[in-house]
Amino acid sequence: MNQILFTNDNNNNNNKIDTKKIIKIFGIAIIAIAVIIIIIQAYGIYQNKKSNAKSYTPEIAILKDDTQTKEVTIKATCKDGIQYVVYTWNDEEENRINLNGSTSFERIIEIPENIMNNLKVEAVSIKGVSNTATEIFENELDNQKPSIDSITIVNKKLNIQVSDDNGIEYLSYRWENEEEVRVNADPSDNKTLSVELDIQRGTYKLWITVVDIYNNQETTSKLITGVNEPEISVIKYGGIVHVTVTHDMGFKRIEFIINKRKYVYSESLSSYDKTRTTVEYEFPLDEGENLVQIKAYSLERTSEEEGEELEKYSSKIFTGKCTYEP
Repeated sequence: MNQILFTNDNNNNNNKIDTKKIIKIFGIAIIAIAVIIIIIQAYGIYQNKKSNAKSYTPEIAILKDDTQTKEVTIKATCKDGIQYVVYTWNDEEENRINLNGSTSFERIIEIPENIMNNLKVEAVSIKGVSNTATEIFENELDNQKPSIDSITIVNKKLNIQVSDDNGIEYLSYRWENEEEVRVNADPSDNKTLSVELDIQRGTYKLWITVVDIYNNQETTSKLITGVNEPEISVIKYGGIVHVTVTHDMGFKRIEFIINKRKYVYSESLSSYDKTRTTVEYEFPLDEGENLVQIKAYSLERTSEEEGEELEKYSSKIFTGKCTYEP
């Protein structure tokens, strides 16, 4: 029994010795791996520094000529190639252009309408080397009011034309006893603005305000009279032309011109009746081509100004041609 116990003690000692050897070898292996990793990382850092030492920094130029143009040119170059260029106005939305290694870049961009504008440009090379440039551009303060160019009536519509060299923000109008209406200009085409309005029959005051992008404004008011124009119908029957003119308030004067022969319906005729709302005539045609012209002036006035001039009455002109072959 004693002998068996002695033998077991020897085996335990051997096992302990083997375990210590394994642990020692494992520790040495870990140290060796760590050393190898450190060497690899150090070599990588060295190679990276060596590579960066040969890298080129992108060059950036921001150019604006001496004219009054509201554009600037961005240029970027890099011998290593440019990965992308980013530019921003006034720290707002970024504009990124991927170049995928192109060695040069150029773009013309528009300066915003603010008084002060800060442009920031960043260029990054294929190797990750970046460079930035900033410029501040100041727009001259505009004190010039926009222009209300014309207010005209065409085909029963009121047409308003306005303009501004720097750009229109909006136009607003208000009819007498009505709410104001605002019409915004198109930002891409805001140097001029045209607005067409329906006109109520009668005389009403209209207020118009136009505001430019620098908040300068011009205001005007005008009495607008809405009227009905005479209606003219011309029909050819064989060798005659039948003309019908109508207006619900009667006529001041009607001129019928057939091949330069003029016939007039007015107060000078014994058959004239100012309450007559429909006037009909037939005229003979010449052989061949015939020119027919009608000028009708109703009794509805377009202005409250005094005077009997024909221009102060609603009117309409008709011109046509027809051919008569006997």
